[in-house]
Amino acid sequence: MQVLFSGLLFSGLSQVWYMPVAPAAPDIFTLDSTGAGQAAVLNQDNSANGPTQPAVRGSVIQIFATGIAVAGAVTGSVTLAAAPGSTDAVSVAIGGTAARIIYAGPAPGEVAGVIQVNAVVPDIAPTGPAVPIVLSVSPPQGPLQPIIYASQAGATIAVQSATPVRILQVAPASLLLTKTTATT
Repeated sequence: MQVLFSGLLFSGLSQVWYMPVAPAAPDIFTLDSTGAGQAAVLNQDNSANGPTQPAVRGSVIQIFATGIAVAGAVTGSVTLAAAPGSTDAVSVAIGGTAARIIYAGPAPGEVAGVIQVNAVVPDIAPTGPAVPIVLSVSPPQGPLQPIIYASQAGATIAVQSATPVRILQVAPASLLLTKTTATT
């Protein structure tokens, strides 16, 4: 083997180096770039998710992450979505509850390697300012039990209950219209 390095040609044998490579290593981007705390997530109205702007249960959020090989996009209302070109099954858990995946693929307008996962916040997801969120990928393993690669622990999003509907009580018309009669 010959190697050209800094303009110099090296020939001969060298020691063999083996480097294990995982088929996936998903990580969710966080706002402070530490990998913990508030995740880089947009709410359904494209506002940045956080304690003052939590996602509503049942709404769609956009999760930004890396570490999943994708060559296209996946759409559809399935629990697990496979990214084209990788056949990896993508899943999201919010507060330990499985979320429905709407899209998993390249993040439009971002550099290669940034992926976007759109998921529906489960109706039974816990609420609060720091609900754990985990992105998982299960590359094909053949006939063996699949291995699941999960994102880092510590990434969170803010979730609130669906906006309450106010019910106004209206008195029956018969109570609103009263007749007054004069007695003589």
